[in-house]
Amino acid sequence: MLSLRHISSTLVVSFSLTSPAFAQKRDTNFPTDDEIRLVLTQTERAVNEYRPLLDRWEKMLGKEGAEGV
Repeated sequence: MLSLRHISSTLVVSFSLTSPAFAQKRDTNFPTDDEIRLVLTQTERAVNEYRPLLDRWEKMLGKEGAEGV
């Protein structure tokens, strides 16, 4: 199961690759700023919904669930 730390690390690496310096070395098929903003917005929403989901699983499964989560 992915942790928030793992997701955050993955996002940092992904976004560091989308820096302007890197974009200049890539071909013209690089995503636009609007497309990048859309991905950021969707990712933020997903991460914000992930935490409460883990909390619900932990609550449903009790003590054993806390270790799994």
